[in-house]
Amino acid sequence: MPELVPKQAYTLSDLLGYPDADFVQTAYKAVLRRPPDEAGATHYLYLLHSGLASKVEILGELRWSKEGMARGIHVDGLLLPYTVARWKRKRIIGPVIRWLHAFVKLGSMFERRTLVATSQERETHAVGTTLNGLSDALEHWKGAVERQIDAQPSNAAIQELRQELDAGIGRCKADAGQEMQKALGGYVEQLTDLRASFDSRSRDLLGIQQHVAHIERLLAAQPAWVSQEIFASELGAISEQLAQLRLAVDQQSAALEVIRAKPETPAPDLDAFYAAFEEQFRGDRDLVRRRALPYLEWVRNAGAGTEEAPVLDVGCGRGEWLELLRDNGLVGRGIDLNRIFIDACKGYGLDVTEGDAVKVLSSLPDKSVGAVTSMHLVEHLPFNVLIVMLDEMWRVLQPGGVLVLETPNPENLSVGHHTFYMDPTHRNPLPPETLRWIVEARGFSEATIERLSNARDIPEPLNVPEEVPAASRINTLLASLSIAPDYAIIAKKH
Repeated sequence: MPELVPKQAYTLSDLLGYPDADFVQTAYKAVLRRPPDEAGATHYLYLLHSGLASKVEILGELRWSKEGMARGIHVDGLLLPYTVARWKRKRIIGPVIRWLHAFVKLGSMFERRTLVATSQERETHAVGTTLNGLSDALEHWKGAVERQIDAQPSNAAIQELRQELDAGIGRCKADAGQEMQKALGGYVEQLTDLRASFDSRSRDLLGIQQHVAHIERLLAAQPAWVSQEIFASELGAISEQLAQLRLAVDQQSAALEVIRAKPETPAPDLDAFYAAFEEQFRGDRDLVRRRALPYLEWVRNAGAGTEEAPVLDVGCGRGEWLELLRDNGLVGRGIDLNRIFIDACKGYGLDVTEGDAVKVLSSLPDKSVGAVTSMHLVEHLPFNVLIVMLDEMWRVLQPGGVLVLETPNPENLSVGHHTFYMDPTHRNPLPPETLRWIVEARGFSEATIERLSNARDIPEPLNVPEEVPAASRINTLLASLSIAPDYAIIAKKH
């Protein structure tokens, strides 16, 4: 982008269009009239890259710093978004402002997506133009060489070289098109294949250069009436193209070496981490047991909990529900992937299996369990895994068996926009009607929604008086805070 011209007033759009590093440089020069010091540049780049601050917030910090106030540079349109950004980070009012702000911005989402798509199309067109230019140059030069060769039709050696040259050019063009298409994808994992292909293309180009030199020597030995000017001109053009392709090979090779030099990050062992997270935020064992009490009735009504029709709890966690089943004379077994949870369950004498839920389910016989329960698991799963798991649950259930799936309820405003995202392993909330439909679509019947409030703290905010402007809308929002924070889908297999 062009360098910013110093002046006493700017618009916000004058400053926001720069990439992160250039933006920090430009913001300092525009607002403080100086380049950034090293500490300041490092600090603000870190905030941008980590998502801890936006460009608007950084501009505001600089503009209303002591130095910025002394400079008095005006940035039109900055005050309101900067103030909103600061309030969005407040503990109490911040979440509400973020929610309202996101709602207002929905209308521009499609416009931004269109702009991104247009930019990508523009870049793809530029790459295509470059490839077309290269192809035209190769064909033009090839034709000129063929015209020179055709002047000596009896020279068998030149005819053979022309065939080899055709093959080399064909390989070069094919590889160039394929590898440029891969580069557009931008996938780092393809760099190894890219390097090998570029090396192969480099060898082809070297072979072409050798053939060109050979042809040039042969033509030099021909009678003087054979013109060398056309050949020399075309050779110069194609040599420049070859140099550009060699440069691309070198650049890709250098990028690959940088990536290879980076140390691989070992996969962390998150079992202990997530066990500690559950201990901090899920509640103690007694609380979870009290919340699971309604499950006893659903299981008993299905005739489950016997040796012939045991309850299978998928994602059993610390085993509170399995323990409650045992204390009430019912037979239950559990599955969990977390070895810390498995060890804890075994410490309580519970029957549990460590492993992936779908894999363990697929190892069980058909119609081997009387009930399948799963509390707060489905929100962790990719959609395709959820479908496979539901199919396996249906297969292992006996006719008349019951399925119970519990998950956070996004109908509750606090859950849908805040507490759901406190668990970093959650993928996305599932509205009750959506999950109910999915369950029935996979073969279950009589699926119902049970909104769960047992042993859960549910706020009951007071309504604002009706004479307050927009009271009905405000009270509707307040009422959503009192909706049950969890729900369960209960379904049968007939």
